Amino acid sequence: MRKIIILFVLIAQFAYSQSQKLSEIPYYRSQISVDTLVNPDRIYLKIFLNEKDTKNKNIIEEKYKTMINILKKIGVNVEKQLSIDATSSNSIKKFINTKVLKSEIFDLLVYDAQTTIKVINELNQNDITNIFIYKKEYSKANEIVEILKVKALKIAKNNAETLMKSVGQSIGKVLTLEIYENITNKESFSGSVEGIKVRGIGNIDDNNYFETEFSPIKLSTRLTIQFEIK
Repeated sequence: MRKIIILFVLIAQFAYSQSQKLSEIPYYRSQISVDTLVNPDRIYLKIFLNEKDTKNKNIIEEKYKTMINILKKIGVNVEKQLSIDATSSNSIKKFINTKVLKSEIFDLLVYDAQTTIKVINELNQNDITNIFIYKKEYSKANEIVEILKVKALKIAKNNAETLMKSVGQSIGKVLTLEIYENITNKESFSGSVEGIKVRGIGNIDDNNYFETEFSPIKLSTRLTIQFEIK
């Protein structure tokens, strides 16, 4: 036990010694932030197929067939892009003002604003109006953030070299480096979406009601770096 305690003391002393040496080294400290805007290429919609508790028990089934035909006509791969919402059962029943409402909820993935417009417009015209855009993201966000990290490092190094050169000195190795990255490339919405006009519920009669592009997603990285000064 005593040997272990002695070993811990020696390690602590060594760490303290190293810390003292590092604090004595002259350094140049820099903070750099870089960012970029990307257009979302994965747009997620929720489609609600509803029926009131009437004599016609096939309303949802009819709406489902209509939805599938419309999506296929637009060019959507329904096998890959359409799925039943995880919270949806085969026949969700909700009581609203003592009336029974049955519904099916579907998740739809599309890849651009133009297709999103077509889907919402066509479904609205066929009495499927309960549609929400709830998320958009960029599929290659991680790769872009890695590029931003390299760019930030190069900027930091160039700034340090330029400044030290002006006083006849140069920079050496990196002493410390902290990188903060924003890879949360998703944006969630409720009802309406920034950058595109969408009616969550209601008929859309005018094709010009929509803008053609979504607002971009911002990706960013920030670093704090210390270079040794020679």
